[in-house]
Amino acid sequence: MPEVSRVNIDVWKRRFRRKYASNLAGLSTLSDEIASEAGEVVTITATNMEGGSGSGVVTGNKLEMLAAVEELLSELDPSAPREPSQSFAIRFEP
Repeated sequence: MPEVSRVNIDVWKRRFRRKYASNLAGLSTLSDEIASEAGEVVTITATNMEGGSGSGVVTGNKLEMLAAVEELLSELDPSAPREPSQSFAIRFEP
């Protein structure tokens, strides 16, 4: 599986913010659609039945898109569940 790129997530967030900032229901629906396809995606571009060969191209990392949508939902929707804060940590000292 390809690495998830923070840069790609940020680019997707900018795009989704531009399109969906005033349409949280649409953004939530988009998240559901992307989540249903979040595995690796390969688009088959050619096949050959006799030789058993085929070719394709990886069309994108849906996990990056899903991460972008979910981060944006948590930023724009005050009722959305929040991730635990990274700044709060419990330390056990011996």
